[in-house]
Amino acid sequence: MAETTIETPTGDVVLSTAHPGGNADVVGHDGHTIVLEPEQRDSEKQWFYWNFEVRSRSDVTLDFRFHGCEPLGPWGPATTTGNDSWEWLGTEAATDRSQFSYSFAEGEVRRFAFSLPYQLRHLDRFLNERAQWTSLSRTSIGTSDGGRSVPCLSAGARGETRNIVLACRHHACETTASYVLEGIVDGLLTEGSDLLSTRRLHVFPLVDVDGVERGDQGKHRIPHDHNRDYATSNALLDSIPSLYASTEAIRNYLDRIDGQFEFSLDLHCPWMYGERNDRPFFVDDPDDVSPSVAALGQTLEKVTESRGSDGIRFDATPGTGIENFHSGEPAAPTFSQHLSDRGAISTTLEVPYFGVDGNEITSDSCRRFGVDISRAVIRFLTEGTG
Repeated sequence: MAETTIETPTGDVVLSTAHPGGNADVVGHDGHTIVLEPEQRDSEKQWFYWNFEVRSRSDVTLDFRFHGCEPLGPWGPATTTGNDSWEWLGTEAATDRSQFSYSFAEGEVRRFAFSLPYQLRHLDRFLNERAQWTSLSRTSIGTSDGGRSVPCLSAGARGETRNIVLACRHHACETTASYVLEGIVDGLLTEGSDLLSTRRLHVFPLVDVDGVERGDQGKHRIPHDHNRDYATSNALLDSIPSLYASTEAIRNYLDRIDGQFEFSLDLHCPWMYGERNDRPFFVDDPDDVSPSVAALGQTLEKVTESRGSDGIRFDATPGTGIENFHSGEPAAPTFSQHLSDRGAISTTLEVPYFGVDGNEITSDSCRRFGVDISRAVIRFLTEGTG
């Protein structure tokens, strides 16, 4: 769906998904209630991401109800009248986890989304605001299948050195992780000068850049998604190319890096909400945690404790901050496994879409949490413990 014109008792509204990140299908309406569902596109399983715009030609109150799913978080939908400054509409706007209401003014244009969107324009804005950081460079490491540049950020020592690798948006819909990544880069550049004097930082901020801009779910793509696109060989073939141009570009880039891979972190978001999905956690076996992940988690817990109650807190307890995450996808190599095979201490961090009372997810709280992560990484790599 690109645009659908819907007649209401007081005038037409136009519901659109033509903007970057747009995703929704109108499956019915009666003038007062518009029934929608997320577009799954090439995902083999039902997923929950949605993002649409409404242009109203009159004063009207409308209900938006989702068919067959409950993709509303505890704070209602995210909303904005522009492109970048998103906020939660609020719990009072949501009837339940499948329906919310909004009263439009004549001529109002408003966007609503499952969670806080993050598009290519947000990355552009982030880098433009840090143009004075001459140590941070942005390059294109290739062209995606959709003809977009695959961005890579880098900073720090050059030549044969130790390398830190960060990645985000292997699954296009996992938006809040991108705000955390901004905070990590900020923290490493402002507080990690000693660390980066002997190490080089490499960042792949929008791995599935096509899916991000199209508004794809990106999770469980057929035959596999971007995070399962790192197989290098199998029993029959000594060399396997990536299915997607962007992951092939990343693999080729990593092949050209000099020195040792020391540390890697891949940022993701879990399922919608509830239990473990409401808190950040490293993906590992809580009954057999790797010493490195345990030490990093304990360091991050101490950093967030020292900050106090303002922002996202991390609990390193196995089963809380360290948790298994069985996605149901085929057992194919992930980005984290790929970097582990190259010798790095490598892990994945899941960032909630919403959080809980007192630990609410906002763009600012995510950025602050990212700075906390950078401080934990600096201590972990320079001291080895918390």
